[in-house]
Amino acid sequence: MNTPPISPDIHTLAIQTERLHLRPYEEKDASSLFRMISSNVDRLQQSAPLTTGGNLSEQASKEFIQKRNREALTGKWIFLGIFHRETNQLMGQLSIMKIDTRVGKCEFGYLLGNAFEGKGYMTEAVKAVISYCFGQLHFRKVSLMIGLFNQASMRVAERCGFSAGGVMRREYKSVEGKLIDVRYYDILPEEWSPSTG
Repeated sequence: MNTPPISPDIHTLAIQTERLHLRPYEEKDASSLFRMISSNVDRLQQSAPLTTGGNLSEQASKEFIQKRNREALTGKWIFLGIFHRETNQLMGQLSIMKIDTRVGKCEFGYLLGNAFEGKGYMTEAVKAVISYCFGQLHFRKVSLMIGLFNQASMRVAERCGFSAGGVMRREYKSVEGKLIDVRYYDILPEEWSPSTG
């Protein structure tokens, strides 16, 4: 791959799939974001401590969106809301994090509201963003770190063609202060096929 990797452009980033629309959050999404996180907080606080801890009220969600979008302009990361194309309902979130354009790599983080699990939505979203990272950004690797307790997220990774690596012990801290062991996953452009899974 000879094309140099580039950072995502928050102003133009919008990814469509058959059922989903993914885009950076806007301030108008604050109430939807707060409702989604607050209704799933018990199951998300271990796997998504930054998002859970940053959305404890509607005002906090507004500030969370403002801060994340400021950070996106620096190329640090981009938080994408996952919206249903027909209803525009916020269903989940996918983050492109730890962006390194020198190497051409990034890490994903994702979460989905309980009401939408088991319908293939997250697999659809992850595949679309992998295609975006390899096709439009010319990245050379996408990785994941998934808590060992999170079997559902591991199944998504496997359906999307990620290769499982080793366990990284006490890699991050949950909202409650618990240190979490994670499994590392990654995928390279030559291993990627949208028809995987």
